[in-house]
Amino acid sequence: NNNTSSEQTDEYPFLKELTDIPKPPPKVSGNVEKSGRKLPIYRERHMEIDPFEGLLKRYKTVDDYPDKPNEVLALTHITNCVVPFPINSEGFNFNFEFTAKGDIKEHYRVRSLAACNEWVNRINEAVEYAKYWENVSKKYSNVKSYLKKLKHTKLVIEIDKTTNTFAKHISPTKKNNNA
Repeated sequence: NNNTSSEQTDEYPFLKELTDIPKPPPKVSGNVEKSGRKLPIYRERHMEIDPFEGLLKRYKTVDDYPDKPNEVLALTHITNCVVPFPINSEGFNFNFEFTAKGDIKEHYRVRSLAACNEWVNRINEAVEYAKYWENVSKKYSNVKSYLKKLKHTKLVIEIDKTTNTFAKHISPTKKNNNA
């Protein structure tokens, strides 16, 4: 089902040929605890999933967000994001993990099972969306421009690991550079 306007199809003609465009997932950001790759020490980090850029970005602190990521990973490189079975809840911490190309295995934890499941679902949803558009961009030009335009109007979910709340808001259409 193609939910595009005639204005969009005039600017991006490839949209006329696509019949299976997936619903855009939200951009997601929030705090997680990440395990070191060499030592299993968990440290607080801020993470963002941006399906429109096709990136997972991690920041040392929320103050570094959004301009200073210390790690950037293409969503299309993520091969498996799961809650390990059985559910490993260390006290009040719930773990999730993903693997990515290049023998990367990342371990995270959050304070609630709901937040854990939300991260896993949102990462998997964004990975599928990014892979879809990566395949489309192999055949058509101007796909990145289209996704950049979408990015400024979509739902953003903030996942707060300490209160286990999911605050949803619409992102502004343009950054205010006059502020």
